[in-house]
Amino acid sequence: IMLFQPLEGMDLSVFDEPIGKARYVYESNSIEFDHAYTANRKQVILKETHRVELIDFEQKKESDKRFKKMVAKGDKKHVQDKMLKAINWYKKALEIFPNTGVVERKIEEVYKEMG
Repeated sequence: IMLFQPLEGMDLSVFDEPIGKARYVYESNSIEFDHAYTANRKQVILKETHRVELIDFEQKKESDKRFKKMVAKGDKKHVQDKMLKAINWYKKALEIFPNTGVVERKIEEVYKEMG
């Protein structure tokens, strides 16, 4: 038995049908599995999982781009001695990726320079 952890945003209808099928064979007193059916169902589930992971990857990539842009704007304001604006840009970056040590240290550095 294999358990699947659904991903956020996943179309759970892929689990509406059983993942595997088996039947009891009286003559041989054994259970026969339909391996072709199981392989097909696994492919359906993997395709949906891949779709969701791709969306998540693209969202993370876009967030990373926005984060870097905000940090760069904060750095630019810092160099221009526009300290409050620099802090605001750094804080906006931290809204995307909280607890980012590098950005937190930049904020501390700006506050120190401000006195």
